[in-house]
Amino acid sequence: MNGLKLLAHLGEWQPADFSTFTASEAALLATLFFVLANPVRIPPVRLLLLLGVLHLALQHTRQEIVLVVVGVLILAEPIGKAWTPAAAAIAARGSPTARRDTFRAGLAVLAIALALVAYRIAVPVARTNSPGVPAAALRHLPPSLRTQRVFNEYSFGGSLILAGIRPYIDGRSDMYGDPFTLDYVEIVGGNAARWQAANVKWHFGWTILPPRSVLAKRLDHDPAWRRIYADDVAAIHVARSTR
Repeated sequence: MNGLKLLAHLGEWQPADFSTFTASEAALLATLFFVLANPVRIPPVRLLLLLGVLHLALQHTRQEIVLVVVGVLILAEPIGKAWTPAAAAIAARGSPTARRDTFRAGLAVLAIALALVAYRIAVPVARTNSPGVPAAALRHLPPSLRTQRVFNEYSFGGSLILAGIRPYIDGRSDMYGDPFTLDYVEIVGGNAARWQAANVKWHFGWTILPPRSVLAKRLDHDPAWRRIYADDVAAIHVARSTR
């Protein structure tokens, strides 16, 4: 996977960028504060595992969630002991009070988790119109186009799949491979010859692209295409030969 040339064009495979303040940086700084303010003792093997996952997260942003999950599992107990030494000593002696408090804390965490699960079931996540999620555009898509071949923005692929529409490309870039994906990058980057060749091969009935993309602007002036919908997230163009 790491040998694919297409990875250079995918944001999730880029190294961490600290030029602007992000949630990932905030989490990292907060962790360093708790680890350094009260020295935390981490077993060597666990520390090596943590540093290895940190390296992966700095190398590719897609690994940040792995760092969070592994980091919590590794650091929860050491940080707890470092910041509550008296409670840790009591727990180590296995006093009835410590066991009872631990049991109550476990019940409280379980209750909170069940409440969050119940809330999410009762109030599901609504996929609103946002970058990468062309919800409004898909609501305005004529039913006759849903079965026709589409050329889509890379980040729109998941939304198309959820809507029951076969995308031209989606986030599973490793499944498409270098030749196909790099050709796609050339097309959306403004290579007119590549676009014409792809259209001749696939006979696209419509496109769904960011309205300010190079290809969308070109289709606005192409007599073979007409724009039928546009908002801040997506524009839909239909081939004039499409019925």
